Amino acid sequence: MKHLKRILNLLAVRLPRLCCFALLLVLPFGYYPDYPDSSQFEIGVGGGYGQAASIVRSCDGGIRQQESNQFTDFAVTGYGRTKLSERSDAIYGAQFGYFRSTARFADLNPTYSGAHADRWYFGPRFAIETRYVGFGFGFLINHVPYRFEYDSDWDNQRVGPSFHLRLGSLRGLYFMGSLDENSPVIAGGGHVDLGLGFPIGGKVRVFSAVSALPYDQLGYLQHLDISLSKKMALNLAMRAGEAGDTFEGAFAATLVFRLGSLKTKESEDPNGL
Repeated sequence: MKHLKRILNLLAVRLPRLCCFALLLVLPFGYYPDYPDSSQFEIGVGGGYGQAASIVRSCDGGIRQQESNQFTDFAVTGYGRTKLSERSDAIYGAQFGYFRSTARFADLNPTYSGAHADRWYFGPRFAIETRYVGFGFGFLINHVPYRFEYDSDWDNQRVGPSFHLRLGSLRGLYFMGSLDENSPVIAGGGHVDLGLGFPIGGKVRVFSAVSALPYDQLGYLQHLDISLSKKMALNLAMRAGEAGDTFEGAFAATLVFRLGSLKTKESEDPNGL
């Protein structure tokens, strides 16, 4: 644990330089959440690890107390796809996950370093994806509160909405924002993200965004979707930020299996959707 704290402190000190370097690396790349291919079903299994801050500030914005919380986050997703037309799909499915975190709240005096929070979450979703616009909606049951705070109802079951909106072509530059649609939800980027993406070649997709909640401060989020074969892909998520003297970030990896196929002219045409 001491070595981990040293590494996190080092990353926090060098965070601005690391973020600038990361931005330079991803300029040629882009991401989108789903391949415009002919797969009919997708199953994803993944997990991640990260850290978020809990901070109490004075009226002038100064930090009076701060705590760091380490967490693990695992999720299994399953989605099906139905063609509505040659250029539009209906996507339906759900995510089931498990989130475990330390519960050191800065506004709890005294803090209990041995306390943990365990959350199972479940979220059904439905989406319509067309060539230039995509939108989806659903909800998340028993999800993690939006802040690492003592009064955030960690002991109560919650039900909240989830959604995403995409503007722009999946095969070009596009804008997308989402709420509670990362996988896993927290290690995969947090409750909220907003950013730009586009593909490069036929193997790598990247999405560069701003990430928020339950992290105390905004952070930089990077998604990479790497096609390993026609039936398998690797999704990576990396988040970096800083709150006070605490590094706020996470890393997650998900292996995606694609099953079945939809035989359409669009799926046979490389210049289609």
